[in-house]
Amino acid sequence: MDVQIRLLGAVELLVDGRHRAVGHARQRCVLAALAVDANRPVGYEQLVSRVWGEDLPREPRGALYGYIHRLRRALADVREVRLERGPGCYTLAAAPDVVDLHRFERLATAVRRETVDSRLVELSDEAVGTWHGVRAFEGLDTAWFEAARELAHQRRYLVETARTDAVLRLGRGSEVVADLFARVRAHPFDEVAAAQLMLALHGVGRTADALTIHRDLCRRLLDHLGTNPGEAIHRAFHRLLQGFEPPASRSPVATVAGSP
Repeated sequence: MDVQIRLLGAVELLVDGRHRAVGHARQRCVLAALAVDANRPVGYEQLVSRVWGEDLPREPRGALYGYIHRLRRALADVREVRLERGPGCYTLAAAPDVVDLHRFERLATAVRRETVDSRLVELSDEAVGTWHGVRAFEGLDTAWFEAARELAHQRRYLVETARTDAVLRLGRGSEVVADLFARVRAHPFDEVAAAQLMLALHGVGRTADALTIHRDLCRRLLDHLGTNPGEAIHRAFHRLLQGFEPPASRSPVATVAGSP
C-alpha cells in the first residue's frame, strides 16, 4: 500500500494515490503535529499546545481524544502508519518516506553534503519536488505551526540557493536568470539572490545589466535600511570586475547562503 502524509502544502493523507478524509482543520492539526515528529513520542501537553496554542477549548483532553479516535479509524487499514499511545504521549509510527517533510529533510541534507554539482542539481530538484504547495502546513495557524512553517521554508530556500550556485558553477547561468529575476522582485533585499543574478547575467554576457542590479540593490539597502551590501554582493561585484569564470571551489555566494 502506497501511503503519503503530506505537510508541504495542504495537510493531506493519500492512500494508493487517493485522498482519504482526515477531517476539518483542527483534525488535520493533530495529524500534522504528530507527523512532524513521526516515530518520536509527542507529550500530551506538547500536542495540545501545537494544536490549539493559547486558544484552548473548554475540555482539551476530551477534544484531543476525539480527534485521536477519528484518526485511528482513518488509519485502521494502513499498515505503514500506526497511531500508538504511551504514558502521557502519542507516537505516529510511520515507514520511511511516508511523511513528505522527512523525505524533504533527508534530501536537503544530501544536497548540503554533495560535492558533485551535477548530482547536487538532481538532488535539489528531487527535494523541491516533494513540495505540493506554496506554503507548508497550509491553513494551520497556531504559533507552533507558524514556526514550523518558517523553518521548512528556510530549508527550502537553502536548497534552492545551493542548486543555483551549482548551476552557476556548471556554466549554465542562462537556465536560472528568469527565476532569479522573479526572486529578486519578490524579495528586493535578498542579497544572496541578487548576487546570484549578477553572476548569472554576467555569465551570459549581460554585464551592464548585472551592474544595474548591483547599483539598484545598493540604493535600496541604503535608502530603506541604512546599510551597505554584505559579503555576497561584494564577492559578486569583484568577480564582475575581474571577469567571472565558474570556480572549481564552492560558489562565491554559498558561504553566506545560510542567512535567508
